[in-house]
Amino acid sequence: MQSFSTTLFLKNGHIQTIYPFIFRKKKTISYTQRIRIYTPDNDFLDIDFVDSQSDSLVLVLHGLESHSYAMNIMHLVHALKANKTDIAVLNFRGCSGETNNVYKAYHSGISDDLITTIDYLISTQKWKSIYVIGYSLGGNVLLKTIGLYPSIQIKKAIAVSVPMHLESCAHLLAKPSRKPYMKRFIYSFIKKMALKKTYLDERGIDFTVIKRVKNFTGIDSLYTAPSHGYKSAEEYWEHNSALYCLDSIIIPTLIINAKDDPFLSELCYPSISNKHISTLYPKHGGHLGFVETYLQNGTYWHEQMISSFLFDS
Repeated sequence: MQSFSTTLFLKNGHIQTIYPFIFRKKKTISYTQRIRIYTPDNDFLDIDFVDSQSDSLVLVLHGLESHSYAMNIMHLVHALKANKTDIAVLNFRGCSGETNNVYKAYHSGISDDLITTIDYLISTQKWKSIYVIGYSLGGNVLLKTIGLYPSIQIKKAIAVSVPMHLESCAHLLAKPSRKPYMKRFIYSFIKKMALKKTYLDERGIDFTVIKRVKNFTGIDSLYTAPSHGYKSAEEYWEHNSALYCLDSIIIPTLIINAKDDPFLSELCYPSISNKHISTLYPKHGGHLGFVETYLQNGTYWHEQMISSFLFDS
């Protein structure tokens, strides 16, 4: 696999992270079908498909507060289409444009929902091979799941810009230098919590307290941890960090994390002895950036690496 290189101006993690959102030309994807599947707790998951009449399928997992129509997801889908494979994008609970049915939503280690999705895809008997790609939060979900469930029927897995140690990443994003990113997540979180105000009232949670949260410690202490049965944010982080599951992975897996990713702590670049896992830790690339040149057209470096890993061997 080719190494990542970029121009002098783009050798900065923040610039790499933000640059695509400003300058990358948006790709429009016409999904051929949306299918809604139901979870054991009477909630639902919406999956968007691109049908290429293939016997292989690539399932894509988006990042925090993202969805199937996010720019980076549509670019990935467009790049994958060149391989003539069927594609599915899982929208995590509450991310498909419609609030979900229960108080809890999704989180960084929501393995049950990925298992439900894989079980559904297998039940259709349409595909001989299923590959999975996880971006950011979706990458952590993927790595944790294939570590905990090594017999899961996935042929290959790729995790990109993955915060595999949740606690240290949460503390990193609480720093003043990361405030612009955190503000975006907080805004989206409060907006979704407003739709769940009835649930908050039932639990005696004051919505004004929710609106005062400043970081992931606040979000995960007030909502994520208790809504999923954890006693604290720290317990939630500990139980859902994919870092602790890597040794158990037996599926061919690629991890791509840029060393200057402003979302990732030093613990997200482990030296891995597991022969089933390959790693690419380029010096630059930011968070889901990997921009090689100014006003770059076509696929980005990480999208090329994804296609190469999945289909060239």
